[in-house]
Amino acid sequence: MRQGIWKLATVFRATLALSAAVTAMTVSLQTAVVSAAEAATPTVPTVAFLSLDDYASMFGREAAAEIQPTTGPEVFRTTSGKLISTDSGKALAPQRDPGGSTPWYQALWADTDKRGTYVPTRFGDANIGYSHYASRHNLITSAPFRVIRNTSKPIVDQGAHIEYQALLTDLSNGSIKIKVRMVTQAANRTDDGRYVSPDGRNIGTITAYCEGVTKCPAWVNQIT
Repeated sequence: MRQGIWKLATVFRATLALSAAVTAMTVSLQTAVVSAAEAATPTVPTVAFLSLDDYASMFGREAAAEIQPTTGPEVFRTTSGKLISTDSGKALAPQRDPGGSTPWYQALWADTDKRGTYVPTRFGDANIGYSHYASRHNLITSAPFRVIRNTSKPIVDQGAHIEYQALLTDLSNGSIKIKVRMVTQAANRTDDGRYVSPDGRNIGTITAYCEGVTKCPAWVNQIT
């Protein structure tokens, strides 16, 4: 009787040991498969618009003059986790005012630089503001303008004429994919006197564009 119980116990222990070995082997195999899959998946770089100040702070150097263009279709990730492909087809149609009732001076958004300069982007018309540059330069997103808040030294600073620069940067290595220039008027009227802001504040954005091209690539507008 005792011998039979001993044999059963021995078989039970052997079964447990075999089960544990199989479990360990399965986990090891699963880990190897996941590691192989991760190794085979290319790293998606994270990009963001930076001011000149932020770029120097993050990378310890001034931004390079040259843009490192994309070579064929590429995929980027925004800081919010959104994936963006540079292979996005034809340009997006700029937003319009179907009724034509929006006054040129209505501010769509506004930012203030580190020196306290107020920079609104007004709806505008064919000559200034959002309506001008959205149509002419295919720039719809407001994302580049947010770097104004982190700018202490604009790239051009000549009286009321102030220009800011937003650098779309690969945060892993500092390579610059796109430079957006924002030309602004820090006065309540344009130099020629054609436009005077009813609110008495700065005219703000005159135009904005992606440097080096007539129209911004459509994928830039996916960065919001």
